[in-house]
Amino acid sequence: MKNIRYIIFIISVVVTYSCETIVNVDLPEHDPLIVVNSIGNPSNDWEMDVSLSKGLLEETEIQTVENAIIEITEDGIIMPEFIFKNNKYTAPNFKPKPNALYELQVDVDGYETVTSNCIIVEPVIIENVTTEEKQGEYEKILDITITFTDHPNQENYYSISMIDSKGNYPVWFSSNDILLGRKKGLMEDDNTFEGDLALFDDLILDGKSYSLKISVDYYDPSTSFIVVLSTLNKDYYKYLQTSKAQFEDKDNPFAEAVIIHNNIKKGLGIFAGYSSSKYEIK
Repeated sequence: MKNIRYIIFIISVVVTYSCETIVNVDLPEHDPLIVVNSIGNPSNDWEMDVSLSKGLLEETEIQTVENAIIEITEDGIIMPEFIFKNNKYTAPNFKPKPNALYELQVDVDGYETVTSNCIIVEPVIIENVTTEEKQGEYEKILDITITFTDHPNQENYYSISMIDSKGNYPVWFSSNDILLGRKKGLMEDDNTFEGDLALFDDLILDGKSYSLKISVDYYDPSTSFIVVLSTLNKDYYKYLQTSKAQFEDKDNPFAEAVIIHNNIKKGLGIFAGYSSSKYEIK
C-alpha cells in the first residue's frame, strides 16, 4: 500500500512540474509621439533634439526628426529660426536670458503640435570658497567650503558639481552636509553623499547665506578645480532628480518604477534651463 501511494505521489509531482502556463499578452500598438529635449543656459546658444518615441519592445534606433518647425518666443517676441545640423537644432547667436519667459511650439507633419514653456532663474553667485588640506588614513583630502546667499521669497533649486580645470572632466566628491545628505537604504542611517553632481533645494535656507561643505578624496595638490553652483528651474530639477533615481534603481528588481519628469504638452521630453556661477580653486 505504501509503495502504491509513493508511486502516485511521484506521478503527481511529475505532472505538476511538467505543466507550463503560457500567457500571450497583446500589447497595444505604439503611436509615436514627438520627443523634445532642450536645456537652455545663458552661456550657450539654444540647442534642441527632436525625435519620435518608440514602443517599449521596439529594438529600432531612435528616429531623429529632420523637418521640424520650431518656434520660441522670448517674452512674446519670436526668436531666430532654428537650423538642423549634426542631428540637432541650433539657433545661432540666440542665448537665453535669465528671468525671461520662453514659450515653445514644435510642429512635425502628421503629428500633434507640442508646446511647453520655461523661465531660467537668475544665477546665485558663489561669494567665497575656502579650502583645507588634510591627511586621511590612506590619501590626502581637500575639504572645501562654498559660501552663497539664496534668493529670498522664492522656491530655488540647485546643483553643485566640480570639474577638473585642466581635463574638464567631472570630479567625484563626498559630503555629509545636511543640504546634500540622503538616506541610502531603509536600514541605513548613513547621510553621506557621494557622486559628481548633487541636487538640493532651499527649504531650510530661504534667503539666507550658507556655507556648503564638500570633500575631495585622493586629492593631488597639483590639481586645480572649478566649483559650479547651478540654479535650476523647477522642471529641470525634477528632470535631474527623476533621471538620477531611475539610474540608481535600474538594477533593483524590487524598486518601484520611476517615471522621468516631462513638461512637453502632447509629447514627451523636457524644455527647461539653468544658470551657473563658477569659482576656480587653484
